[in-house]
This record gives sequence, C-alpha cells and structure tokens, in this order.
Amino acid sequence: MIRLARWILPCTAMLAGPAHAGTDTAINVMAYGATGDGHTDDSRAIKAAFAAANATGGQITIHFPPTPGGGYLYCPASDPTLDITVPNVTLAGEGRASIILTCQTGADFIHVHPVKGPNLLGFQMRDIAIYATGANPVSGALLHLENVNTFKIAGSDLSAYYGGLFLDGAVHGTVTGTNITSDANFTRFAPASYLVKAGKSATGINTSEVHFDSMELRGQNGNNNLDSALLVTGIDGILLANPHIGFARYGIRIQPADDRAQVTGLVIRGGSLDTCGEDCLYVAAPDNSYHADFGAHDLDFAAIYNAGQNGIRWNLTSTGAVLWSRLNLSFGWQIGQSGIRFDQADHIVLSPGWVIQGVGMKVAPGRCTAATCSGIMLDNGSNNISIGDGTVARGLSPHGECAIGIATGVDTFTTGLIHNKGMTKGLCDTSTTAHKSTGTVLGW
Repeated sequence: MIRLARWILPCTAMLAGPAHAGTDTAINVMAYGATGDGHTDDSRAIKAAFAAANATGGQITIHFPPTPGGGYLYCPASDPTLDITVPNVTLAGEGRASIILTCQTGADFIHVHPVKGPNLLGFQMRDIAIYATGANPVSGALLHLENVNTFKIAGSDLSAYYGGLFLDGAVHGTVTGTNITSDANFTRFAPASYLVKAGKSATGINTSEVHFDSMELRGQNGNNNLDSALLVTGIDGILLANPHIGFARYGIRIQPADDRAQVTGLVIRGGSLDTCGEDCLYVAAPDNSYHADFGAHDLDFAAIYNAGQNGIRWNLTSTGAVLWSRLNLSFGWQIGQSGIRFDQADHIVLSPGWVIQGVGMKVAPGRCTAATCSGIMLDNGSNNISIGDGTVARGLSPHGECAIGIATGVDTFTTGLIHNKGMTKGLCDTSTTAHKSTGTVLGW
C-alpha cells in the first residue's frame, strides 16, 4: 500500500492548484481555470500556472491536458509574454490534442531566460502544439530560449506568427520530431521573419552544440511572405540531420548579426531545400568588412529545388579566421538564375558528383549572360574555390547560358571535369587572374 501511494501522489498533484516550494510535481493549467474550448480566453489561467512554476522553482511540469474543444486560447490585453525564469521547467502536453492558440503579433509568446547567473538549465518542451492566430505579425517568437543550457524540445508543432524558435545563446540542446511552419496569417511580407533563428545573445554567448533531427521548416505554399526558414546570425556549432527546409524568401540565410559575430560550424546532413523566392542558401556579411571568424561549415544537400534566383549564393569574406567550408549537392533543379553563385566567397570546396539542371527557368528571355545564368558562377573577388567534377544540364529551361562562368577579380580556384549537357557555352572566362586551373568542359 505504501508503495502504491508513492505512485498515486504525483498524479493527484497534477489536478491540484499551486505547487509548494521544494516539491517535484506538476501544474495542470485546468486546475487554474483553463477550459481549452477554443473560444474562452484562458489567458488568466495560463498566466497563473506559469507564475506558480516560477514561484515554486525546482523540478516542475506545466501540463496542458488534451483539449475538449478547439484549444487553449491565449489573448491577453496586456503583458502577453509568458516568462520562465527558473531551471528544470517542462511544458508537456499530448501532441496536437494539446493546442495553444496565441493571438499576439508583437512580442514573444514564451521567453525562457535566467534572471541571475550566466544561464538557465534544464528547460524541456514535449508534445505541445502552439498555433499563432494574429494577423500580419511584426516581431516576437513563439519560443525564445535566451542563455539556456541543456534543453530539449520533442514531438511538438509550432505555427509561427513572426518568429518560431529563437535560440538566443542557447547551448547543449536537442530538437527532435518537431515541425515549425509559418501561419497563414502572413498576408504581407514580414522583413527578418523566421522559423528558426540561431544567434548570439546580448551577453555574448553563441548558440552552440545544438542538434536538430528530422524536422520540417516550411512557410506557406508559395506566398513568399516569410523571410527565412532558417536564419543563422551567431553560432559555434549546430547540426541539422535530414531537414526539409523551404517555402520562404530564403531557405537558409547565414547573416552574421554584426561585424564581430562568429559564425562557425554549421553542419547539415542530407537536407533538402525547396521553393525559395530568391536564394535557397544565402550567405552574406552585414557589410563589406566582416572581422569575426567564419567557416568550418559542412553542408550536404540531397536536393535544391525551385529557386527564384540562385540555388546557392555565397557572398562573404572575412578578415578574421577564414575556415574552409564544404558544399555537397547531389542535385539542383529548376533554378531561376545560377545554380551556385560564388560572389565574394572564400575557402570553399564543392565536392565532386554534383548535378545542376534547369538553370534560367524563371528569368526573362535575353537576361541570361555569363554573370546571371550559369550552372556555377565565380565573381567579385572570390578566392580559394575548388570545384569538383560535376554536370550542368539545360533541362527544360530555355535560357541556360554557361556551364561555368568566371568573371571579375576571381583568384586561386580550380575546377574538375565539367559535363555540359545543352548549355549554350561550356566555359565563360573573362577573368585575368593567373592563379587558376580550369578542368576540361565536355559538351554534348
């Protein structure tokens, strides 16, 4: 009987009101008055549950039971952000049966951060769906992890209004089985909006040692109102395994937050980029003088499909430590302009075996030149570029110009054996550098 009672007590605690300090227990939002019927505003009850967790501290779970109706509606008139400021808090639900509907459009929904000390340990979120319902968002994230250490997000769904998941100096974490999409309430373009953002916090901590596994980062079909599916602004090592990313202006945008923000160690394994309004992978410095360390990226894409401009545009040099990066592209198809454009790029290896097909799919007739519609284009002072053997094919495009284009100021590059299948020209080389080695371009 005593042993049985030890198991009953935690279950009973889930139905109770405020927890008491020092207990390992759970807070049930329905015990604070939440209804989950989809039309009653549950803001007061949800706020009370979060306040109780912060007051309790220690090991505690905020539980969102399956909703009897359309979900937990959260639309407060003021102070919309829910803060978690104590360690080891877990948000738990029952997947899409535990839906939270939030309607604010200008602030974070949940902000996890320390109020003292360098970081906050042990945050978790599992099996919760958070859907944004506010129209035309202007700022804020659904889940903002600031200076959080050792976190886990699993089995959840986020439908973002401006930002989805903001990793702001977050370290030692995993995100598994979680899909993040943009909400249909994007009816106009939202500058700097994102589904996942990984950056450096105000206290100088880079997001690092984070593992994403098998997730979908996807905007609304074809509306191009989302700026970036994945926005990287300050990191020191994150891994994405088998992601599907797209339906945004940029699929992945690597844009250092400032001239001193380190961006090193982005690793992608088996990812695919799909339907990008401009560039599916866009790398760009904040200005022409970037001083921080950059590189050591290992980006492996199974496919890049349907890019409005370039499949990949790499436009960054650094006066800090420039580390070699590797690109591996199995297949790029239906590209607006160039399949890959190296534009002020430095220290990059493109692995052999790449295929780019359908260059120049979306541009007007006559617009394709060596500088705009090549399979691979090198321009504007790109340096230390090594291109392995690969194939450029015209495909269904009527506009394909050059298999390989080499233009202004390019220095120190090599190319392997290039197969040209139907492009108007093989090699278009207007550079004057002496430090180059171009391989054979075979045409048929």
